[in-house]
Amino acid sequence: MKTVLQDRKPNTEELVIYREIVAALEDVVFSHDPEGRLTYINPAGEELLVSDLNSGPVEFSSFVAPEFVKEAYRRTDCQRRGEPIEQPWDLQVLNPDGTRSWIQIRTKPIYNSNGELIQVYGVARNIQARKNLEHQLQLYAQHLERLVDERTRTLRESEEKYRLLVEHANDAVFVTQNGTIQFPNPKATSILGLSAEDLLRTRFDDLVHPNDRDHVKDFQGLIQAGKANPDSIAYRMRTGAGRQIWVELNSVSIRWDGLPALLNFLREITEKKNLEQQLLQAQKMESIGTLAGGIAHDFNNLLMGIQGNVSLGLLEIDSTQVIYENLKNIEKYVRSASELTRQLLGFARGGKYEVKPTDLNTVIKDSASMFGRTRKEVAIHLDMGPSIWTVEVDRAQIEQVLLNLYVNAWQAMPGGGQLFLATENVTIGPEASRSNNLNSGRYVKITVADTGEGIDETIRQRIFDPFFTTRELGRGTGLGLASAYGIIKNHGGVISVSSVKGGGTTFSIFLPASTKPASEEKPGKQTKKEGREMILVVDDEELVINITQKMLSRMGYRSIAARSGGEAVDIYREQGGEIDLIILDMIMPEMSGRETYDQISAINPDARFIVCSGYSVDEKAADILNRGCSGLLQKPFDLNQLSTKIREVLDSC
Repeated sequence: MKTVLQDRKPNTEELVIYREIVAALEDVVFSHDPEGRLTYINPAGEELLVSDLNSGPVEFSSFVAPEFVKEAYRRTDCQRRGEPIEQPWDLQVLNPDGTRSWIQIRTKPIYNSNGELIQVYGVARNIQARKNLEHQLQLYAQHLERLVDERTRTLRESEEKYRLLVEHANDAVFVTQNGTIQFPNPKATSILGLSAEDLLRTRFDDLVHPNDRDHVKDFQGLIQAGKANPDSIAYRMRTGAGRQIWVELNSVSIRWDGLPALLNFLREITEKKNLEQQLLQAQKMESIGTLAGGIAHDFNNLLMGIQGNVSLGLLEIDSTQVIYENLKNIEKYVRSASELTRQLLGFARGGKYEVKPTDLNTVIKDSASMFGRTRKEVAIHLDMGPSIWTVEVDRAQIEQVLLNLYVNAWQAMPGGGQLFLATENVTIGPEASRSNNLNSGRYVKITVADTGEGIDETIRQRIFDPFFTTRELGRGTGLGLASAYGIIKNHGGVISVSSVKGGGTTFSIFLPASTKPASEEKPGKQTKKEGREMILVVDDEELVINITQKMLSRMGYRSIAARSGGEAVDIYREQGGEIDLIILDMIMPEMSGRETYDQISAINPDARFIVCSGYSVDEKAADILNRGCSGLLQKPFDLNQLSTKIREVLDSC
């Protein structure tokens, strides 16, 4: 199946993560165009193959050993025609210092929608040391058979020489014969976590993960039968301590004591696999998040139409009428649906609506008190750190995260239990930052621990996945922990979980500390709800424009509608002197909300705006708010929210 390049632009944070991962790899990562000219190579490649890619195009063939050039072009031609090629491929390359090295290379062709080759990505590993070791050990194995009839002194001298070679190898080296391990070197005992004596009593299959045994058995069977060239496979093993690791195995068919056997070279690649998994997880979360964000945006626009019509309907009837209660129920259901889209947006974008320096102790005490009043069977214990640092967060979003964790804890303790909440100041150093996936610096740590039934390992690995839930169908959305993950990530922090089945669960949250003092929560200002000012409504959705204008008219305001950013700028250029306020949608085709804001502000720097969006506040909207935009309305909003925000903006000037 051909891989076709998708039109997708990763965000800056992703690019930095991918760039750092690729730059940190010991393997060579490169790309070349259909003509074989290099377009990228990572630092490992520059050291091994090309010292300078900036001085001009570098042909792939310029650093391939002459005897391999023809095959290199043949493979590129095959990929250009969409034909499969054998993977991987061992070849020799010319190093910048004039020496040669063996590398093992895998390539991946990328095609455009017309099926034309546009780029070839590749990963190469320096296998010179392995080739040397294979050659030496092959000679060693062959030599052992010849030594049977030679004199004892010659045998001892040869054994000593090759023993030193094997014992000081960086890879695990051992022989398998009839399924049992023979002749393990010290590195084998180190990686597999068993002594040499224990390994000699252990069947090789017993160390292989049960799900990978057939794969490994088939691979070694082909090598033993001489039906496959020596190559490597990756699979999982369990060490003597029960730890699961990823390894890469290369096997060579030999004869040992006159009988068929396999000479094995094994390298642990657990860290490499973890990096690959992080990259795949980031790509998966990004793609699902984009879908979820788009659904939430469109759904919020529909809710806006429902909410607006309900608000207008409630103004026209008396509270004693039967239909009044029906409309109030619809309004309640709209709020529930809005909360669902808020969770979608929390996962998809980790949206922050109103960021302020905040005292997390206060947030935790308030949220725990509210939760405790409804769940009296759960005993809550607080351990709030003294002089806790402030953090710059959206309080409502952090409360949403905490309440999701409280509810999960309550569900894990159906008969009641203990919930422990703690905060502390922590400083993350360079070493700890790598293991915690954080930048070095000051953080506030939140711990939420329960005495519930715990989480099985297979479930624990998926709890932050969107739409994953262990609750029965119809009893949960699977968005609570996914949105918590997105919110904490968007605040520059991390959330992790540890659990033992039957031994409770602990969530740990790290949020970057701030040097700013905590903001005080001020009561909302009471404002009148009607006015006579002229308002420009800018939105690309007709139903949103219609209902917003109806609500404005019901409150006495005059309004003009613009269905695009360009139309809004034209209207303001002609009638700006009559317009008192602009209600501006952030997400519009062709000209975005930020571009519209900039162009109208250039006409009149004192123009007043209310940003209105079905999305969370992203960097673009936050930039507008920081530059003087007067207010924010999150769809769906009702008539009271709209009137209050309008008077708040107009009366503040």
